[in-house]
Amino acid sequence: MTSSSLDHERVIIRRGERSGVPVIVAVHSTRVGSAVGGCRMWAYADWRDGLADALCLSAAMSVKCAAAGIEHGGGKSDQVRGYEGVKLANVERYRAQLAEAIAKHTVTNVA
Repeated sequence: MTSSSLDHERVIIRRGERSGVPVIVAVHSTRVGSAVGGCRMWAYADWRDGLADALCLSAAMSVKCAAAGIEHGGGKSDQVRGYEGVKLANVERYRAQLAEAIAKHTVTNVA
């Protein structure tokens, strides 16, 4: 993946202050409306696999919204699991802080 191949508006990668868990937020498009998408927690072999997943899924959400005639773009957040001793509450709190920080660009649904 090269920077020239990225067509995302915003990609944020942070490590949880207490948990140490990588949290990735990918906003593919907000051209027609705020970005929508979900939050995935997954055990990846490497955090970069989580990044690739978030980029792919956020782009797919843009396509899904367009196909459904919904005036939103695609977004996705990803939490890279697999860290022993990490409390889920700490990860969720940090993800919520990130989502709040970019709330004007994305709408996250945790289901």
